[in-house]
Amino acid sequence: MSAQGVRRGFSVQQSDLMCKRGCGFYGNAVWQGLCSKCWRQENQCTRAKQIEDDRALAPYVISLLKKQSTNAENECYSVITRYNKSSIF
Repeated sequence: MSAQGVRRGFSVQQSDLMCKRGCGFYGNAVWQGLCSKCWRQENQCTRAKQIEDDRALAPYVISLLKKQSTNAENECYSVITRYNKSSIF
């Protein structure tokens, strides 16, 4: 058989293209095989979990930042106070 008569390419089963959750829509490799609807739901759940975790850590982080910035805040406050006093007519 000549080189012109050979078909080149690849074959993909339709089931390989379908959303991995089985919703009936087509998936996308960029979204781990999920369709846009299922990926959005998955992403929202992940995002909600991250927000929940961040809220739980927030008081701890704020207390650390306050400890570190107490001196800086005092310096800023004194500069602002001096500026405000000097700008009075």
